[in-house]
Amino acid sequence: SSLAFGMQMQQGFGSIVGGILKHPLKLISHTIGLNASLATGKQPLVFATANSSGDLSRDPIYYTTNGNIQFPHKVKSMNIKINIVDSGINVEGDIFIEKNGAIVCYANKNASFATMDYTDNDVLSTDVYCVYFNKTGTVTLLSGSVSNVSIFAET
Repeated sequence: SSLAFGMQMQQGFGSIVGGILKHPLKLISHTIGLNASLATGKQPLVFATANSSGDLSRDPIYYTTNGNIQFPHKVKSMNIKINIVDSGINVEGDIFIEKNGAIVCYANKNASFATMDYTDNDVLSTDVYCVYFNKTGTVTLLSGSVSNVSIFAET
């Protein structure tokens, strides 16, 4: 009967709300192909491609011209994961994320890998994030699919 079906639906929804599957972050953009060389000083990390997916796929979340990460509307939660492979990264704090011009997260350095996992909540459409690389000397990064940025969001 329709009543039994309605009860089943209610029970199923209750278990989801109970924490089995609560607001999963969805992959929005995955970028690969890091620009190969960076000059001395503070430079944005810009990836050559941004492959979008999900309900924001029609919107440019990651800009391949300046490396800015910006959402077209408010999102409940956003996560940026970064993996950069380069033997030239040798100083803690070489790579960091800025939100609206202020540093919010530094990368972890391990051998020739730099990794970052940054989460922010209540992200506004006016919030601009950017990943920066800062060196005292010129460095050539290893470009290609090994270095990437993945952006997740709960819309």
